[in-house]
Amino acid sequence: MYSVLLVDDEKPFLDYLQKTIDWEKHNCQINATATDGEEALRLILELKPDIVFLDINMSRMSGLEVCKQLSASSSALPHIIISTAHDQFSYAHEAIKLGVFDYLLKPVEPGELSASINKCIFDIEEQKDSLKSKAYYRDAQTEKFFQRIIELHNVDAPPDFLKLSQTVAFSVSIVKTVTPDERIIHILVNRMNQLTDSLMTSYFTSFSASGYVITHVFYQDMSLADFRQAYEYIASESSMLTSATFGNRVTSLDQLYKSYQQAQIAMENQIQFDQRVVSYDDLESLDFSSQQYSESDINLLISCLKSKQYDEADKIIERILTLSDNNIISFQFVVAAYCSIKTAIYRHFNVNNSLITEHMLAQSDILRELNTCQTTREITEIVKNYVHEIFSDCMDYPISNKQRDLIDRAETILQKNYQRPDFSVNDLSQALFFESSYIRRVYKAHTGKTIIQRLEEIRIEKACSLLAETSLKLSEIAEKAGYSNQFYFSRRFKLFTNMTPSEYREQH
Repeated sequence: MYSVLLVDDEKPFLDYLQKTIDWEKHNCQINATATDGEEALRLILELKPDIVFLDINMSRMSGLEVCKQLSASSSALPHIIISTAHDQFSYAHEAIKLGVFDYLLKPVEPGELSASINKCIFDIEEQKDSLKSKAYYRDAQTEKFFQRIIELHNVDAPPDFLKLSQTVAFSVSIVKTVTPDERIIHILVNRMNQLTDSLMTSYFTSFSASGYVITHVFYQDMSLADFRQAYEYIASESSMLTSATFGNRVTSLDQLYKSYQQAQIAMENQIQFDQRVVSYDDLESLDFSSQQYSESDINLLISCLKSKQYDEADKIIERILTLSDNNIISFQFVVAAYCSIKTAIYRHFNVNNSLITEHMLAQSDILRELNTCQTTREITEIVKNYVHEIFSDCMDYPISNKQRDLIDRAETILQKNYQRPDFSVNDLSQALFFESSYIRRVYKAHTGKTIIQRLEEIRIEKACSLLAETSLKLSEIAEKAGYSNQFYFSRRFKLFTNMTPSEYREQH
């Protein structure tokens, strides 16, 4: 375990540091505490802790003075995390010059503490001169080799590696983290290596829309049950891991891409299970019946849209997607079905081919949104909104004064209800006493946005204000902005702003 020293002249903050973090889950142990700089310096030189939380303003000797004394000594400098209530650049600048590893402003949120600890552990692990660390961090050639196998099915391996592959087994996992940070993956892989004796090593292969792709190499006598147990332990001890899914083990390199495909399917179907770690074997309980739709289904959908039978149109979309609690989910199928509907609508209205091509290139947008969904209802609503948006684009709807008034009333209702995570277009239509599809079309024609896009835009705007103007925790901001949980909020915020909530707060 990593040894930790906590230093602060305020006992309440020391208590806070000890109680707010589950140190064991971070593989850390608090060896001692100190309340002034002189005592801190003595304990650091005596105990040689791995990590030190150090306050700047203390009696007898300041935190910066402690760092100066350590820099002048021959002892190795521990990973020091400075904490202070003073938001002055001069403090941070001086701390950086003295080799301080991280700098936190009080009040410090638990998430910030955890992130700082994780960064320390990553840096400590990276500095260790061990065979496993070198194999993982520096063997870029092997990582690229695994990436070629998974993505291109290219198994042109060096002879030595082919010989090794005859005595080992492989499995591919897809991992999602709270924030997209490769350092977290480094920590996770090192932790996996520590927990599993039969695991030879793991290689970070690539980053996809689904998450980080990791190839694991282990001895053939290792069961996937042991492998899963290690992942579940990591998920329980750390909040940085959002989810992990993995495919079955394979014993030959030319089958590795199948394990990756299985991990992908498991990831897509994770919303069917109330657990953070899901294997392909877990999907046995789901219905694998092939999903089918016909040209007549799509023609009937267009007919219903044109004749304003919007509720029936929504039912047809649901039937085409065949999403239910017991059905296997395939994002590939969802995107293919959506593209078929889109192409049929454009052809029906004789839309020029260039616009069709433009929209076909936007497939990655819908796939990106599907990867943030947590329920089948959210997947269905995304596709419905895209379909209604396409239909609106193909129709010419003149905007009357009454319709403008309807848009204004809709905006007022959205502003009042954005904090409700379950607020939907149907709720809006009931409040306005209009059919949902009519409101969708009018709103899109008038504003250029869908109602759901505007609703989330409001939520993100409110979240940005709270991040910039308050010191609320991210979980509190997520709730006030209308998101069901912090993980989902962080993914959607990143999708809209191209930065994490913490990064936005730092810049504002």
